[in-house]
Amino acid sequence: MQNYVNAVNQGKEVLYYRLPKMGFGVLRSAANFVFFEYPEQFDVFSFISELKRQKIYIKGPFTEYPFDRHLRITVGDSAQMEFLCDAIEDIVSNRRLKA
Repeated sequence: MQNYVNAVNQGKEVLYYRLPKMGFGVLRSAANFVFFEYPEQFDVFSFISELKRQKIYIKGPFTEYPFDRHLRITVGDSAQMEFLCDAIEDIVSNRRLKA
């Protein structure tokens, strides 16, 4: 179990480092998931659709305060989170979704 906890904590560090560089706000978490906030003018439904097309599933968008304009990621190990962040970066940069 401790190996799993360590792997998830390393995965969270990837998200904490990479998502803000792409324009997302990230809420730190003690759980195995992370909420991240997308900008107001962000095309969140196209973003989610593109992730689903790549068989990447996340929760949201949430609409109620305090998580309005947030999505939720279940955290995996650092390699999985690097893969996820690469996909997000590709979508944001190539699709011109504003982040």
